[in-house]
Amino acid sequence: MKNIEEAQRAAWHNFSSRLPENAKVLDLATGNGRVLAWLLNFKNNINAVGIDLSPHLPPSPNGTEIHCGVAMERLPFADDSFDVVTSQFGFEYGDCKLTAREINRVLTTGGRAGLMLHRGDGPILQHNVHRRAQIAWVINETGLLERVRAAANEGPTALREVTELAAARARYGERRWGHGSAAWEIPEAIRLTLMLGSNGPREKLHETLDAIERQARSEVERIDCLAEACSAADDRDALRHIFTSAGLAVVETIDVAENSGRRFASLIVLETR
Repeated sequence: MKNIEEAQRAAWHNFSSRLPENAKVLDLATGNGRVLAWLLNFKNNINAVGIDLSPHLPPSPNGTEIHCGVAMERLPFADDSFDVVTSQFGFEYGDCKLTAREINRVLTTGGRAGLMLHRGDGPILQHNVHRRAQIAWVINETGLLERVRAAANEGPTALREVTELAAARARYGERRWGHGSAAWEIPEAIRLTLMLGSNGPREKLHETLDAIERQARSEVERIDCLAEACSAADDRDALRHIFTSAGLAVVETIDVAENSGRRFASLIVLETR
């Protein structure tokens, strides 16, 4: 994904060239503050603020002020507080109507927003849809977890058999989808769990198996959220209506692409009217 990150950084570099001096910038769904860190690197005199719905975030980049547990649909800032609002793969995950209104409210007159949105036809969604299919194969089609759980209550011979079964499933997943795929990762994690925990307490073995399944199902939920976000971002007519209704004008839409030329995102630049 380094190619994608480099393209994102280049797009924000271009965007930063138009920022006013000493601009107050608000980044929505900031996560680890990557966009703010880039903007500060390009233009170190900005006042960088970020918000994110998550109550816990990694340490914020130097020179930034990050607010956790804040929804972009309900920003805790006064009207006309910022010169610029940014978001990278965040805006389309929320209520677009409410967030667009909040963007317009907190921006100064003539303020600018840059929203980098997913594309449903890009490699990010495609990669994740493939992973979802791999996870579904392991969790729903192979029946591996159910067989392992049953064997854990039957004794050493049954555990040896399901350990071999997990190894076979991992080999098949690797041949079909590749090393490092979810179809290899999950059965391999189960195999290792059986090898390391077969002589330990059965409760601990079950706990580890439950954790593997929870993580897999959580990834499926994340991918489903990504697919929904892509669908919202791809409906450009609806987005234009949302922006216009909120008092925001689309200045330009910039394709963001890999070195191969394959587009994976669009940077929509908006201004208050």
